[in-house]
Amino acid sequence: MNVFRVKTIADLDGKNGDVVVDGSCFVSGNWKDWPLVTNLQNSSPGNNSNDWTLPEGVAHKFMPGEKLMLQIHYVNATTQMTPGNGKGIVNFHSIPASQVTAELGTMFATDQMIKVCPGDMNRSFETSCRFAKQPVTIIGANGHFHSRGVRFEITPYDSITGAGTPFYTSTTWDDPPFSQKLSVPVPQDGGFGWKCTYSMRADQCGDPKNNCCITFGGKVETQEHCNAFVYYYPRLDGATCF
Repeated sequence: MNVFRVKTIADLDGKNGDVVVDGSCFVSGNWKDWPLVTNLQNSSPGNNSNDWTLPEGVAHKFMPGEKLMLQIHYVNATTQMTPGNGKGIVNFHSIPASQVTAELGTMFATDQMIKVCPGDMNRSFETSCRFAKQPVTIIGANGHFHSRGVRFEITPYDSITGAGTPFYTSTTWDDPPFSQKLSVPVPQDGGFGWKCTYSMRADQCGDPKNNCCITFGGKVETQEHCNAFVYYYPRLDGATCF
């Protein structure tokens, strides 16, 4: 489940009762115009909710009447299946404006330059995002890929030394952890890097039109994701990984 702010509303508002397949919400390029608010991927029994209290004085700021987009993802496919119904509930808790000392910033980053073919075992793809125009602190993170994913890592990234020690690691594609009590300093001109590792058996076929290989995209049978969700403060205007 993802919650985004909505800047450009074009092609998002249909008539009541409209059903849209593969519409604008499915176009990855639009995410650069939809800043992340929060996300949730917990799926194991008894662990399907998330209650996150931000550091003292840190808060999201919303404008009166601002539109938010709630995306609830569930899959029924040959490679993976949602066992039941999907439902999402979001509650926001407020604090007095006088208590806010820093606005929360968020980064939703995708590595779209991935390709995994039958027989590729533990094949990794790594990239980075240098967004910090000034020093910031990362306080939360999680990663997302599909069922061929075997390891997801997020590291601090310095413009001089490169990637540092991972502060986030996931080895579970269908129930990835959400690290919420981080305090990772990012220097000016730094950012974060993320690395996705996949394995695909030789007898598996992704996209028959691409020699059974898989590339980036939302179709779980034929494509994979390599998406990083990072939360930090103070928020920086114009910071993006697209």
